[in-house]
Amino acid sequence: MKRLRNQDGVSDIVALILTFLVIVVVALGITWVVQGNNFFMLKVFGVKTANVQRQIFEQTKTFQQGQIQQAGQSWTEWLATDNKAEKAAIADLMNHNDADWPQSIWDACTPNLRAWLESIQPGGPNSTTPSDNGF
Repeated sequence: MKRLRNQDGVSDIVALILTFLVIVVVALGITWVVQGNNFFMLKVFGVKTANVQRQIFEQTKTFQQGQIQQAGQSWTEWLATDNKAEKAAIADLMNHNDADWPQSIWDACTPNLRAWLESIQPGGPNSTTPSDNGF
């Protein structure tokens, strides 16, 4: 039996277009599966991965030296000012920053810097928390 088609070969063109569309849809489907899976994996495991990367970064020598340098600069500023509000702000900032320091940073601090950091902790001799000042 003869194939039914127009004399212009229209059915061949339609078949070619449909084949092309099927290939495009399959390619998009494969891409979606691959990228969609990555997106799902990122959504589920991305937070855990980011936390691990942050923890690893916090253990680097550069981060630890930067924290110690910032603490030293804050100590210098604290010593240079006579304004109690500025001292309170510096102490509050440092108490917030050093609250999450690992022991390795504390161990790397100079004895004088460590003594100052401990003195501005709440309840320390240079503490500026409202409860210590009777506010």
